Amino acid sequence: IEVDPSKIAAVQNWSAPKNPSEVRSFVGLAGYYRRFIEGFSKIALPLSQLTRKSVKFEWTDRCKSSFQELKRRLTTAPVLTIPDPSRSFTIYSDASSQLIREFARMRIQVIDALSTASTGSVNSMQVQPTMRERIRQEMASDEFIRTIDAKVRAGGVEDFHQGTDGALEFRGRIVVPKVEALRKEILSEANTAPYLAHPGSIKMYHDLKWSFWWRGLKKDVADFVRRCLTCQQVKAEHKSPIGLLRPLPILRWKWEEVAMDFVTGLPRSSEHHDAIWVV
Repeated sequence: IEVDPSKIAAVQNWSAPKNPSEVRSFVGLAGYYRRFIEGFSKIALPLSQLTRKSVKFEWTDRCKSSFQELKRRLTTAPVLTIPDPSRSFTIYSDASSQLIREFARMRIQVIDALSTASTGSVNSMQVQPTMRERIRQEMASDEFIRTIDAKVRAGGVEDFHQGTDGALEFRGRIVVPKVEALRKEILSEANTAPYLAHPGSIKMYHDLKWSFWWRGLKKDVADFVRRCLTCQQVKAEHKSPIGLLRPLPILRWKWEEVAMDFVTGLPRSSEHHDAIWVV
């Protein structure tokens, strides 16, 4: 796969950033295509560090090298596309004791990408951080992560290390801080994404543990699936499927039957109540 030189001139002529805002714009563009750039995090690290509030902006040789290398990768990297079954394929495999990857490569027409750059105001544009970046940003709020991270910096802790972007990892998996909204989003994506379709607690746990780690992950997955009505209505091994809710029969006389229910998980009131008992 080749890139048409006339289509990528906007990237090739991109001038060096002069402030953190311009660095974010470039890294945001490059990050959109990170799946096509091997070792993206390591290459972009000098630029990513310039976007931190605590770091003084200084355009060093490392930053210049990172900037030029990303431009080169963006304008020469192959672009993935839907395969054409009428063409021939060559399969390349990469195997190890931990994982097996494979991808198909074939000759296709030149892809039109990165053809233009905005010449007007881009104040309304926002660069959304990736899930990994969001996790890394929230790590400082977790006391356990701060403790382990300090030990890693001091000399290392077995099974824990820092990734190329500074995020704490456990055996190659990013450590997710104890932030309820963040963990819930990860669990929800692993359970309800269209390409996963409620896989069940066992498969969902095995899918997540390849990329994420936190203490109690397996239990949190089981609890999440147990609360999912769709998952409970699908027949699981050693368990009958849950039935649909059915109304009670119409009573012939008052107080012939008494029913009660609980509504839990509500915001705590001024009197420290977070549930309702309905009779």
